[in-house]
Amino acid sequence: MKIWIKTKPLRLVLRWIQGLLFAGAILMLGYCGFVLVDTWIFQKQESAALERFVPKEPAASGVSVPEAIGPDGLIGRIGIPRLDISAVVIEGTSHKTLRRVSIPCSIDQGGEPGQRGGVESRRK
Repeated sequence: MKIWIKTKPLRLVLRWIQGLLFAGAILMLGYCGFVLVDTWIFQKQESAALERFVPKEPAASGVSVPEAIGPDGLIGRIGIPRLDISAVVIEGTSHKTLRRVSIPCSIDQGGEPGQRGGVESRRK
């Protein structure tokens, strides 16, 4: 005695699942592309702003470089020359800031070492 199972409905369900998974993969790749391009553009813009804010050459004895954080939260740049890596450091903990920068910071005024306050680095 042979048992026959109708496979047409099963194939239809599997086709729908395959289509949904493929659409989800395309959406995820699109989002990853968006994040990479947004991060690259943001890093270029903030690097240019940092170059205007802090000159590369040391300041003359009569000219002082401002030590305040910029109005947009730009703190500085950290780099590893041996690996040819450079990233901008931005003050902030918003979702957008965490998505765009490698090293976000939150600055709370008035902290002593070992106490609450000071600079705190956060990674998502």
